[in-house]
Amino acid sequence: MCSNHKQFTVTLGCAVTVLTAGMLMVTPTALGQMSQINNPDWSLRSPAIHWPTGHTPADADLFAHNELLIHSACSSVWPYLVDAQTWPDWYPNSHNVKLLNSSDGKLHQDTRFAWNTFGVHIESRVHEFAPSSRIGWFGYGTGMSAYHTFLLLPAPEGCRVVTEEVVTGSGAIEFRKTDPGAMHRGHDLWLSSLQNALSRSTSDATKPLSPKSQAPGFYRAMLGSFEVTALSDGTAPRHVDKILSKPDIAVSEYAADHEMEPIDLSINAYLINTGAHLVLIDTGAGELFGATSGLLVTNLEAAGYRPEQIDTILLTHIHADHSGGLSIGGFREFPKATVYVDERDLEFFVTRKDDSNESEARITSIKQSRATVGPYLEGKQISAIKQNGEIVSGITSRSQPGHTPGHTAFLVQSEGHGLLVWGDIIHSSEVQFEHPEVTVQYDVDAGQAAQTRSQQLQLVSDKGWLVGSEHISFPGLGHVRKVGSVYQWVPIPYSATVTELDPK
Repeated sequence: MCSNHKQFTVTLGCAVTVLTAGMLMVTPTALGQMSQINNPDWSLRSPAIHWPTGHTPADADLFAHNELLIHSACSSVWPYLVDAQTWPDWYPNSHNVKLLNSSDGKLHQDTRFAWNTFGVHIESRVHEFAPSSRIGWFGYGTGMSAYHTFLLLPAPEGCRVVTEEVVTGSGAIEFRKTDPGAMHRGHDLWLSSLQNALSRSTSDATKPLSPKSQAPGFYRAMLGSFEVTALSDGTAPRHVDKILSKPDIAVSEYAADHEMEPIDLSINAYLINTGAHLVLIDTGAGELFGATSGLLVTNLEAAGYRPEQIDTILLTHIHADHSGGLSIGGFREFPKATVYVDERDLEFFVTRKDDSNESEARITSIKQSRATVGPYLEGKQISAIKQNGEIVSGITSRSQPGHTPGHTAFLVQSEGHGLLVWGDIIHSSEVQFEHPEVTVQYDVDAGQAAQTRSQQLQLVSDKGWLVGSEHISFPGLGHVRKVGSVYQWVPIPYSATVTELDPK
């Protein structure tokens, strides 16, 4: 019935949209272009990219363009792109990369590989492969189909790396609606991480060969029917005489123990597999503390688990070395997890109004907390802890304020066996067991923190509870013994097999 109406033709690039009075007909190609109308990357797309049919920018429900000049030859950049199994070593938004049909562990034409990125499991296949020049692969995940390509262009100053990605499907549309800039930021992180990896490689080339790291840091045991895995996030080197309230005591105790500053303080976390839930207590420092930390996800995967399997995260408190591993580069590391935290800490570090009178250290802490906890708050994945109540079956919270307003311990119990993960009751085992009155500059309320420490030390020594301690040397598992008026730390004996942590 519209055949007698006048028609108008509008051209959008190569797409033709036919308009009639009272009717709008838009081709799929035009829809793809219209979906990108507010995307600044759209105008930057490279004409040199080779796109497969059905995965062109005009087909995109989600599109990103990024580029970076890297001061290395393209032939030096190329090995980092094709050695996909090492991506997690330098690109924090890639996890659990597995090559499915490669004889040498590298990407080639038609190589199939599986990996996790942006919190999504992706099955990929290399479609285009031109050594030191260009590589592109298809990627398929729930509700989405993608094509991601890298173009390497020689330049006088090095190599101009251009990367573009087209994603289609309902998952891409939802991603665009909830966070339209996420893919661009992720690719920016990929390119900057690539540049950093090349810079480290160049500087290391003149150094003698030496071990760069320890073996994977995890220690597994049983607690009744629960599996407990201590995970190392690494260490935080600190001059303890600068951070403890009684520096003379600190210097004396460490000297008596023949230790030299700076002291490597462990950053530990604990994974509890209850059979019904996979619960992670604290997340380490992520990217906030530098090269000696941020190893939690690597060690989690070495222990046989993936970040997207974690359904519950319990924060003893919000501080960079406990909540910093929640998000990397603005992306949630544990996309399916509900994060439980005391609402007093959430208000103090994340949702409070800005105050220009705060100290610089406190302002930095608040910014870091918003960057790492914030994405879960925005995703409605934060739940307030009910103090001294059960969170999941077998795990209850115990309020222990002072270090932070909402500082919390978690008591894990199964079949009569127990483990108390107590957060930052102890920062320095060499000093604070014998001198519990010594506080640390990170305490929000130092007086209350000292009082809480004395109470907790008395409690666990009286009850004989096994303790998981986030800053005692890895794995941070042991008991507290009282000798006269002082306390001592008694680490559990190492076992080469998976045995009961708390034998009764």
